[in-house]
Amino acid sequence: MTSTQTRLSWAAVGMVVSYNLFCWLPASIWAFTIAASAGLIFLFAARTVWFGSAIATLSFVAGMITASLLPAGYGLYYAGFWVVLVFLPAGFMSGSIRRGFSAYKAQILALLPVSIMMMLYLANLGNVATDWKDVLGNMSTLVIDWYREAARALPSSLSPEEVNTFKAFTESLFDFFHRFFAGLIICWAAAMNMAAYHIAGMMIRKEDGFCRELRDFVLWKLGVASMIVLAIALLFRVIGIESTTPFVDNLLFILGVSYMVVGLAVIEYYLKRRRIHAALRIAFYVMLFLSGWIGGLLVAVVGLVDSHFDFRRVRAQQIG
Repeated sequence: MTSTQTRLSWAAVGMVVSYNLFCWLPASIWAFTIAASAGLIFLFAARTVWFGSAIATLSFVAGMITASLLPAGYGLYYAGFWVVLVFLPAGFMSGSIRRGFSAYKAQILALLPVSIMMMLYLANLGNVATDWKDVLGNMSTLVIDWYREAARALPSSLSPEEVNTFKAFTESLFDFFHRFFAGLIICWAAAMNMAAYHIAGMMIRKEDGFCRELRDFVLWKLGVASMIVLAIALLFRVIGIESTTPFVDNLLFILGVSYMVVGLAVIEYYLKRRRIHAALRIAFYVMLFLSGWIGGLLVAVVGLVDSHFDFRRVRAQQIG
């Protein structure tokens, strides 16, 4: 190995090991999930599969030993996150790199493990969804009780109407989180997978290896097939079959987020094409963010319409 290859190998090993040291911190688990996944993708794709598997196994064992020293339940928490959000996605993406698949196909394959897991969750296998709803209900109650006690301690206590408003907001927030939990997790996993793939790709190309790059953000789009899926989901939602409602709601949530991302890509494309100054672009996005759900809906509509009309001629560029 050259000195560059050696340094990258040690860096990748360190990225994998970092997950076991810091994944217990909820606020930063996403960062270490990305790092560990990127490290494993690099080791699987740029080194031997056996070497990557050995590092992954040793890392997993070390994590389980650490989990045994923590309160009950951490072992299952660690194992689930490691397998579904790190190991399997990294394996699928590295396999795609070795076979020369497009970055888009690599991302679709990487989402399979978490998507299957969320399908089982929505089917309420083993009453998992019911138990999670109870946990969220208890968390909501704790937040409301804490707020009520804090309000009483204020020099000028809040009115009962203000307390009830906060209670209604908190309950609706936790209800939203429960209703769209599967969609949120899948979107979260997709974002982490893309980041990990991008980082691993840079590491592979640094030593002159081959890895297809993600398409430039301004050219991201969804095809007409997504509109067919949307139409079917809306049809099932209108029919209102109770057993399919959780699946349909989360599918609509994922499509909505996807269309918003594509809508932002369309907007950024035209802002750059018009050579709008970066400061003005940032100001525009800040105002868009402050507009709340109305701005999000408008951006999603832009993405949806672009899926049919292809304003940026992305399909022509793909063919050409």
